[in-house]
Amino acid sequence: MRLQTLIRRVHARRAQTGATAVEFALVFPVFFLLFYGLLTYGLIFLMRMGLQHAAEEGARAALIFPAQSCQAWNRNVPCSAEQSVEFQIASRMSSAYARAAEQAGWMNGWQPPQVDVRICASGVDCVADEDAPLCVNEACENVNMPTVPACGRGLAGACQVLVTLRYNYREKPVLPRVFGMAAMTPDHLVGQARLLLDGKAMLL
Repeated sequence: MRLQTLIRRVHARRAQTGATAVEFALVFPVFFLLFYGLLTYGLIFLMRMGLQHAAEEGARAALIFPAQSCQAWNRNVPCSAEQSVEFQIASRMSSAYARAAEQAGWMNGWQPPQVDVRICASGVDCVADEDAPLCVNEACENVNMPTVPACGRGLAGACQVLVTLRYNYREKPVLPRVFGMAAMTPDHLVGQARLLLDGKAMLL
């Protein structure tokens, strides 16, 4: 009798162990997807906030660029009004680019974000304005200016600086996309900021 009871207990334990394994196999994918999704979207949110912070810092850098005069930069050779504006625009764009790229540098291990800096008249869509000076690399001093924006001293006629950072998440995701999560994650992460520039500083 005791032997039969012992055999029954062994079989019951084996059956219980098998049921536990089946339950774990059913529940594990759900919890794994939940954890992986939280981790993925947490990192995406962190990167998005990082891009926005870098764009804002870049715009501030263009605004508070040290007021060096074009004449001092040009070895005390007098600059025309147009040359002064071109110098200030190129210098402020270079400062904005360097600051934004520096702030977003922690993402370079995956892929350096694309940084572009534009300056155009306020009330104008800088992205759609093909004549707006554009800086997309570190050599902003050599930026091509099809037309020099007229930056007035008043609020209505002031120029604006637009700093945009883009990260191609589809090409370089921080975590691999698994289990159909590709459709639920963004292809690109963007941070953008703009500030008005005082026209008085453009004539230095």
